[in-house]
Amino acid sequence: MIGYLIYDKETFEKNRDVLPLYFESAKKHELFLQALILEEMEFIYDNENIQILSNNIQLPMPKFVINRTRQFFVGEFFEQLGVKVFNDSKVTRITNDKRLAYNEIGRIGIPVMKTVVNFTPQKEVPFYPIIAKNPFGHGGNEVYLLNDSIQRKEMNMKYNAVYQKPCNNPGRDVRVYVIGNEVVAAILRISDNDFRSNYSLGGNVSIYDLSEEEKRIVEKIIKHFTFGMVGVDFIFDDGKFVFNEIEDVVGARMLYKTTNIDIIDLYMKHIAVNMNQILI
Repeated sequence: MIGYLIYDKETFEKNRDVLPLYFESAKKHELFLQALILEEMEFIYDNENIQILSNNIQLPMPKFVINRTRQFFVGEFFEQLGVKVFNDSKVTRITNDKRLAYNEIGRIGIPVMKTVVNFTPQKEVPFYPIIAKNPFGHGGNEVYLLNDSIQRKEMNMKYNAVYQKPCNNPGRDVRVYVIGNEVVAAILRISDNDFRSNYSLGGNVSIYDLSEEEKRIVEKIIKHFTFGMVGVDFIFDDGKFVFNEIEDVVGARMLYKTTNIDIIDLYMKHIAVNMNQILI
């Protein structure tokens, strides 16, 4: 059963070291996995005939796709052809645009910090300090703490930023790893010198035990989506979980660092079970 593991070029280069884990686990679960770089692919439409090429070589139609590009077009394209995509295009579209993610999560009653979205970069925001975020950013990049309108003007943001009230417990958050409808593990990230606690930015990590209330919040999000594998991130305000973001193309290095959990193997098992159910 052939499947494509698709990255953009930049993400592919950053994840070369984890590719063997995908290939070994795929083989273990009787899947054949081929890694592709989106920038090397072509999609050719000729009436009812559709060709998929990589470096000018025609590829067979896959049975499934693991979309690691953050581009929902990739998922939608294959879904239109009847191919199963992990994560599906709806998850990719919503989770990679913070404007959509906060709206979606807020609608199902999950706590979110007060948020302002406007479409005129020069328009003043109603409160300070603020956390300004690129709506399409990830990994803690393009996230800024601004104390007043002078700092905001100095940033000279070219995109339609998302502005949020800061939480009162900065530098501390939890990532909950999810596969399908199951919580795999939760990791606490702490930074002593930055309001962002991302592992990639130097945050310290340790295993975290979810409280019953925190489990309830996570389960509510899980039931609302159809996840493949994601990381659901929460910050703390007054010591309580507040939704921060969902990482569609979630990294697993800090999970391998702190636990014996092989999340990539669990993910490939999930895909194999899911695909076998579809074929039955």
